[in-house]
Amino acid sequence: MPPKDTTPLTQAIVSLLASTSLSRLTLMGWDHGNNVSDLRRILSACSVSLAHLTIAGYNHLPLHAASAASDRPAVSLKALRKLELFDLSRSATPFGRSILLDCPNLETFTVSQELSDGGPWGLPSWIPARITTLNLHATTSATLPQFTRPIYPSRLTVQREAYVFGDIYVLQCINRLPFIDHLQQLTIKMIYREHGLLSMSRSMHYNELSGVLQSLRHPALLIRLILNFTAAASDEKNFGADELDRITRGEIAKLKEAFAPLLSTGGLSILVAIGSRAPIELCG
Repeated sequence: MPPKDTTPLTQAIVSLLASTSLSRLTLMGWDHGNNVSDLRRILSACSVSLAHLTIAGYNHLPLHAASAASDRPAVSLKALRKLELFDLSRSATPFGRSILLDCPNLETFTVSQELSDGGPWGLPSWIPARITTLNLHATTSATLPQFTRPIYPSRLTVQREAYVFGDIYVLQCINRLPFIDHLQQLTIKMIYREHGLLSMSRSMHYNELSGVLQSLRHPALLIRLILNFTAAASDEKNFGADELDRITRGEIAKLKEAFAPLLSTGGLSILVAIGSRAPIELCG
């Protein structure tokens, strides 16, 4: 018989998963109203074959759940290669003291933090130290990650959404990376929402970012910088084609000047998208 605290829906999901060899599972809107034990049962039901797990829209855990499962055995997911946690609120994830995973073959971990409780947020303790790819996505209200234990990814992506250019989140994040010497590829993606075109007329910090990247650069490291200046359709229309051409030429000139030392080495490529126009790529 199923445990008393298992919902009929969870029972049905577990039964379905147990009868298939599921390789990919996506859970949408998994919030604090869902029983943490249900999540354990769902993952356990497909533990042998699950290779790609996505959980989106996770809300914060209730207090009793955050401390109730620390002594439970880890859920074994030996086949798991890719794990994505999107749109997390606060600094919690569904895997902390609540649920421990055993996923020694994990290759890619992506985490997106939407809201924050004000403090730094860390990676789950069970992420393999030699993970291949680590993707950190942060929205406008996210706080900085902290690395409390050794981890050595080969590829790192830091993605930041902001409303104004000059946001220093990426600079602060890069400055606290403890594994920069082990990286082979660093991708920085900045997405400027709403008033992206208007913010470009403000003080640029290309030179500061270039200086930080030059200090990190080593022969084995390839750096990719992606800048996306979005704009509302009405704002873009108000600029006009000639003005957008002028803005685009000006930004390209600033980028080439600020990042000339890195572009000349071939260790940096830049992709910049302005409004709805096709992206422009700069490389050495």
